[in-house]
Amino acid sequence: MTVLSPEEYRKAIYIDFEGEGWSSKTRSAPKPHMVGTFRPNATGQSGQYCAHLFQENWKPVANHLGDRGEVVEFESFFQNLCSDASQTGSRLIHWSIYEEAALKDHLTTATFKKIEPLLYNLLPPARRYANKRRSFGTDETARNKTLEEFCSALLNRGPFPPLALGAAEVCRKIDKACQAHRRWKHFSDAEKTVVKDFIAYNTGDCRASWLIAKRLGNAYKKHVR
Repeated sequence: MTVLSPEEYRKAIYIDFEGEGWSSKTRSAPKPHMVGTFRPNATGQSGQYCAHLFQENWKPVANHLGDRGEVVEFESFFQNLCSDASQTGSRLIHWSIYEEAALKDHLTTATFKKIEPLLYNLLPPARRYANKRRSFGTDETARNKTLEEFCSALLNRGPFPPLALGAAEVCRKIDKACQAHRRWKHFSDAEKTVVKDFIAYNTGDCRASWLIAKRLGNAYKKHVR
């Protein structure tokens, strides 16, 4: 995967799925519960985040998030995202192979063929960048390093507030809460905390990918001068 220019990284849309994750039994990625999108601002490090929820019963979560969340249908959402990205010349940047695998498994063939050329896996160029600079030390490589470890090595910071439980377990807890309550105000304080921490975690993932991409783009800019 080639390194993009700073301008290309900035106008990209960063996506990050949350859900059950890869299944060794079925050798496939189950349909995610949600995808976060992050669109960098024209300048600076900030941007606009939104949580797109694929579970119909997660409406209380969407209501809590306001304009930062919505319940959507998986196929139609990615059709619209593909159209949007194509019109603006934006790449859809994700951290690893999981996002592409999930899209291939759960989109129709026609939709995946349209979106596939827009996908950009940030991990390979990030690994090359880190290895070239020995970011993980003289005796270690970037192989098998997590997003959190990349953030620590390249950005000197963590990407997100850590989850006490894995994302898959948190998704199951939110499923249970949404089945029990139709309105956000009926969620217990503990259930609200689970949701808030989960969204903060996904927001952090998306923003961390953007900041790493920004670092790669700046290095590219210096290289081509």
